[in-house]
Amino acid sequence: MEDDGDVLAQLNSQNVNQLLRMLENYLPQSIVIQNWIRKHQEWESKVPEMEFKVLSPRAKVSSGCVAICICSGVAAKQYGVVFATEENSDLLKQCLSETKLIHWEEFTHFTGVLECHATIMSAVLGSKGFKNTDAQISQSFLLQIPIERALKQKPKMLPDGFVIGSVDLSHFPEAINIWDGYRRTTMKMFELNISTGVFRVHEDGRKELVAMSVQAEYGGVSILQTAPHFQQQGFGTSVLTDITSKMAKQGIHPHGHVLKDNFQSLGLFKKCGYDIVGKSFWIFIEKND
Repeated sequence: MEDDGDVLAQLNSQNVNQLLRMLENYLPQSIVIQNWIRKHQEWESKVPEMEFKVLSPRAKVSSGCVAICICSGVAAKQYGVVFATEENSDLLKQCLSETKLIHWEEFTHFTGVLECHATIMSAVLGSKGFKNTDAQISQSFLLQIPIERALKQKPKMLPDGFVIGSVDLSHFPEAINIWDGYRRTTMKMFELNISTGVFRVHEDGRKELVAMSVQAEYGGVSILQTAPHFQQQGFGTSVLTDITSKMAKQGIHPHGHVLKDNFQSLGLFKKCGYDIVGKSFWIFIEKND
């Protein structure tokens, strides 16, 4: 990627690691981009076709004030995240508006955009001829639990005949509500990421998947689902508590996004010790007709 003279520059691995250390100072606001980068660093060694880039203002490389991340090769199109400290919102807007390193038409979406940045993203996209309506923006609550608190949580006891374990790619067909542009990415989540599943063990030894959760490509809790005939029995609490503990033990800051009108999931996260730390938005990229 040619970037000479651009307002943005691509960070090398040393500067990316320096950026990660700096982002610790801005938690929990930086939790999405920090976990996103770490997860894609991990995937890079396992997914040969994947490429991810971290861009930062050329004049302030690795300062932590503004960062824009892009991934290609996993999904059919690119996806990314953005971050800026509060005092650098104008610089974020300038970078998004002026850079030639972001090929907007090649994107499906940007993940977990903070409320203060969503307005900037929306304005920039509108100025470049992309749709700028509520249909292109999905609003969620951003929740997180500090690592030290997550490590103190005790696992929830399961009824007799039920066990907890992990899920894998064979369980992907049981996931529901996966939008088409996200399917390939979700399959990598099942194949490569931390996961939890509660299983009912039948008399013949067969294990029936009851509930599950998988760490997302952005590093947070995702695919938190319970089979319809096992709902309201505490299995959602079991998988959320377990995957939260697994993430914390690996030094990952546990977090998740819950759609603004999903009151059941919001209550479950709060029950498991998560706090709302702000609003987050999925911004989908679609050209005007």
